[in-house]
Amino acid sequence: MAGAKTNLEWYVFTYNSNAKQIEHYNVFLHVSFLKDVKELLKKELNREAFSEGVRKSAMYYFWSKCEHEVIVSDMFSGNKCQKKVDAYEQLRMNWEVFIDYILQKEPERTRK
Repeated sequence: MAGAKTNLEWYVFTYNSNAKQIEHYNVFLHVSFLKDVKELLKKELNREAFSEGVRKSAMYYFWSKCEHEVIVSDMFSGNKCQKKVDAYEQLRMNWEVFIDYILQKEPERTRK
């Protein structure tokens, strides 16, 4: 699946330790996650089952993985108010929109 092509783009914040900066990362560039999503799209699943399959895959690949975590802080508290946020949590904030996006963008989906 190396070099997999997709027209899907959904960005989250991640930290690039080589460049030492926070960057936007398209979660569909993660080849294994994309493969899981494409396999789920080929199955005749209702929306709820599809959403649950994507949730499990996103959790497996992005939940509590240091390479997909950033620290969010407010500007005015002197770093007293901080939260570690991973890519999975960023996806979950707009989960229903994320699932709708996948279902609308991917023509492979057998609509049910």
